[in-house]
Amino acid sequence: MPDPQLSRLFERYRAHNDLAALAEVFDRVSPDLLRVARHVGGRDVEPEDLMQATFLAAIERSATFDAERPLLPWLLGILVNQSRRTHRYQSKLLSEDSESAIPARPDHENDAESHEIDTAVTRALAELPEHYREVLVPHLSEGKDPHVIARELGRPQGTVRAQIHRGIRLLRRLLPTGYALGGFSAVQNDALDVVRERVLAAGAQRIGRGPEALAESAARKAARVLRRRATTVGAASLLGVALWLAWPTPIADLETADIASPRTSMDEPRAAAELTAPTPPESRVAPVGATEQAESAAKAETFGSVLVRVREADSASPTAGARVKLLTWGNPRWFEHVRETRTDAQGLAHFERVNVGRVAVHLEGGEQIRNEVFADRETAIHLARPRPIALEVVVTGTDGRAIAGAILDVHAARDEPSILTSAPTDAFGRVRIDRAPDECFVSARADGHVKSTLSWSGRHPAADATARFTIELERGGFALEGVVIDEHGAPIDAANVIVSSDEPAPFPIWRADGMPSFESAPSTVQTGVDGRFRVDGLRDRAVRLRVAAPGRGVHVARIVRDAATFGFETVRLAQGATVRGTTSFADGSPVQTAHIEVFVEGRAVDETRSALDGSFVVDELPARGVTLRARAGAYGPITALAITLNAGEKREWNPTLVGGETIEGRAIGQDRRPISTWLVLATPEDSSIDATQRLAHWSREQVPAPVDDLALQNWISPSGIFVVPCRSDATHRIELRARAAWREPPQAFVAGARPGARDVVLRVVQARGRIQGRFVDEDGRVVAMSRVIAVANGSTGELIGTIDSTSGRFEVETLAGAHDLLAWSSNGTLHHLGTIEVTRPAAVDMGDVVVRAAGDVEVTVAHTDLRGLALIGASGLRFELTSLGEHVWRARNLQPGVYVLQARFEDDQVLEERADVRSGAVTRFTFGDK
Repeated sequence: MPDPQLSRLFERYRAHNDLAALAEVFDRVSPDLLRVARHVGGRDVEPEDLMQATFLAAIERSATFDAERPLLPWLLGILVNQSRRTHRYQSKLLSEDSESAIPARPDHENDAESHEIDTAVTRALAELPEHYREVLVPHLSEGKDPHVIARELGRPQGTVRAQIHRGIRLLRRLLPTGYALGGFSAVQNDALDVVRERVLAAGAQRIGRGPEALAESAARKAARVLRRRATTVGAASLLGVALWLAWPTPIADLETADIASPRTSMDEPRAAAELTAPTPPESRVAPVGATEQAESAAKAETFGSVLVRVREADSASPTAGARVKLLTWGNPRWFEHVRETRTDAQGLAHFERVNVGRVAVHLEGGEQIRNEVFADRETAIHLARPRPIALEVVVTGTDGRAIAGAILDVHAARDEPSILTSAPTDAFGRVRIDRAPDECFVSARADGHVKSTLSWSGRHPAADATARFTIELERGGFALEGVVIDEHGAPIDAANVIVSSDEPAPFPIWRADGMPSFESAPSTVQTGVDGRFRVDGLRDRAVRLRVAAPGRGVHVARIVRDAATFGFETVRLAQGATVRGTTSFADGSPVQTAHIEVFVEGRAVDETRSALDGSFVVDELPARGVTLRARAGAYGPITALAITLNAGEKREWNPTLVGGETIEGRAIGQDRRPISTWLVLATPEDSSIDATQRLAHWSREQVPAPVDDLALQNWISPSGIFVVPCRSDATHRIELRARAAWREPPQAFVAGARPGARDVVLRVVQARGRIQGRFVDEDGRVVAMSRVIAVANGSTGELIGTIDSTSGRFEVETLAGAHDLLAWSSNGTLHHLGTIEVTRPAAVDMGDVVVRAAGDVEVTVAHTDLRGLALIGASGLRFELTSLGEHVWRARNLQPGVYVLQARFEDDQVLEERADVRSGAVTRFTFGDK
């Protein structure tokens, strides 16, 4: 009979990250699964391996499990499927003959002695220098061959063999004499326990728990394997067992181990000195050909493939057109090999020739999944696109009256055409879109009105999230008309016309409802059969026009209007030009996924990435002067070429690229053990930014940019070593974040890391500081605030706090340093509560934080040549001004305080006025004469 408690336990693990629940599921179902695995696995598959594969697949597919159904049949179905396509893939420490000589159940004296041995060997492993431990633990605990470890760590095979050999020698010295002489007690074969540990490690990794525990578990496994192997040879010394396990190593490889390794830890120089002191210096020189042989072996790459299946989280239906990125962490310069594609109609994305080892798969706006790729095998990864949100928008005029018949446009990115269009608003100006992306940009348009700026919907982690806001439209607007023709003067039908802002906002404008907005939304139309087009609702003085048609060179131009009109544009599209070539490094090796961009008048008009062999093609380029730029990865040095293209011309360009600079180091816990599977971010530091510019800089960089830019993150290797690319020549702030909580406060950081640094140490700090207090009004009553965050100086992202709506108490967990505290009231007013210095691990209690009622500013500017108007707070943040009619603007829901009103005129003259905003009042003033 199905056991409903199993389903509840698995659901508890999935929904609440309860690792104990997963352990209980394993303990209760593993006997049944093991019996079935023995029956269906056959001779080619070990039943323990099959059961382990079943649990790992179940963990990866946990989102697809229906908690209302029994768990065991679901697991059995996975097991049967795994048995059909799983081939035995494991590296053995011993030959078949030697392994068969080991007793299946050796005798043991008692569990206390077993624990004592485990502790001794685990402690000895922990005391080894890091570069020996990182090869010895996977070799002993997981049975990995040297060539596999070499591939994962990016080292020559000879180096790894030598480090295993020397590591075992060191281990013998570190163990107590009794153990070193083979006095280990025999223990029973614990294959099922090993499977359990691996399953729980995968479960912990899935939810971002316990990197230190995982490292300790790996060491314990190595200790048990080593103890079991020592038992099989009775009283033979541990040195003999270790040499037997490691097999003979060529002397040339052994003696060149330290000088052949491409990367060393900070402990390595000291350890090398200790180990090589008795060796004459000349013996460390590798014989001719030894290094070349090791390097050629390391270059013998093997590949697998990755199949990504993307489905909707709420309906499980395939997601077509989703953007998927793949990174191969096994490559030390992973950031130069970012691969990207979109899913097909079945929601599938396929990547061939993927380097063996750890990979990261990122779904745009969705999940980030890590997995292993094996040689000549396909790794299947299942992703779910986040549940969509609902948008409820009211469109009004600046007088507050509802606008019926307005249209809402949803954009995935600020510079891209809309992906969703709403029905017209009703008589009350209301409209709803039920399935919008979790993070998107929204704009509104209506006849006779200026198209609105782009407003960001924000992040909505809740499954039933609804974004509600109001968009105000100003009356008026300008129209841009034109015609698109070919080289013979014939009209071009269905050409795509995009009109966008010529000056994208370098920072957000905070609206009266507390949401950020940006530049004017792009407008997209198509030409008719007569080739004509018209775009209404434009407000900007200058716009960018982009016209494209299949087979034709794209047309880009900057259009400037006079006081009354943009005029009429005639766009002639000639046959498109093509540039093709191959990207390579100086040694002739191809640059995979190199980034190639085409610029016209300083604006990007097209981009692509090179294939795995370095080849690329960019077509439909305009017949004019263009600049081609190429770089390895997202942040490598740029190689550029300025050329003039003719209609229909085919040109070749084979740029030689240079890899970007990196910062390397290691991540360790408080117990000095290496941390793996976490993420490291590198953010350039700008020393020119002072305290008054800090928040403006944060808003420009982080709103709405999320902290999931994979090009800046690194999956830390099991040894704790990380490599991150540098985005500029400036110093960088390096942050360590838990994988499952990468939007939470960093676990550690180092400031001032220079490009090229190789000795950065990130140590986890569990003792944190806190900023706390209570929100009250001027009469001491509790104020209901909707959100509170702390923005750290130089940090990536913001630290989100918690608020108790009943008591008004708030708390934000931080690391040490200066933090700007921001809070939003329920009506959207953004309050800057000051800069707070936190000293770890003390709590800074602000006591009662008085939140004063908002005020408004109304300004009249009589000059007709006004080009732009900005309202800047003392914190550096900018706030929205909406037009109330000719020459009159208003900013609403402002925190009381001093602001600067800045007016820019057509002749680029700038005037500034001081605006004092008072609580609950409207401050009115008029600009004086220029």
